[in-house]
Amino acid sequence: IIRLILRLNNICENITNHSQIKDEFPRENFTLICPLPSNVKGFYMKLYKGKSNQEVCSLYVDNGEKNSERTNEFCEPIHSDEMVSFTLRNLKSKDSDTYICCLEVLTPVYRCCKSNEKHLYVQGKLSLFLRTQLNKSNKI
Repeated sequence: IIRLILRLNNICENITNHSQIKDEFPRENFTLICPLPSNVKGFYMKLYKGKSNQEVCSLYVDNGEKNSERTNEFCEPIHSDEMVSFTLRNLKSKDSDTYICCLEVLTPVYRCCKSNEKHLYVQGKLSLFLRTQLNKSNKI
């Protein structure tokens, strides 16, 4: 068990150290990919929004059995062997914020947040129109 905890800790440190916070500019849909360590049988992967860590949605997996929880209809968690991806749909400019993946392993109990962190700046129709017009005027 101690070896597994140390291994999970190293994986979390490697993921956190190698991933930089990136800015993204989605229009309506965005997929955030959250890596998983190998050989984890039971876990929660949660997606948080903002400095207040508001939970957007989560995925619970225990021995292959999956259960997803959503606090809203625009987030869909999808699990594969190596990752959990959270697809955010129908984003509006009010959804612009920092989104953070948080892995909670069930046995042994372990928590790793910020394995992937993104700043999303969702472009509304007006900002998209203004940006398009600005690009056109710069080309002239």
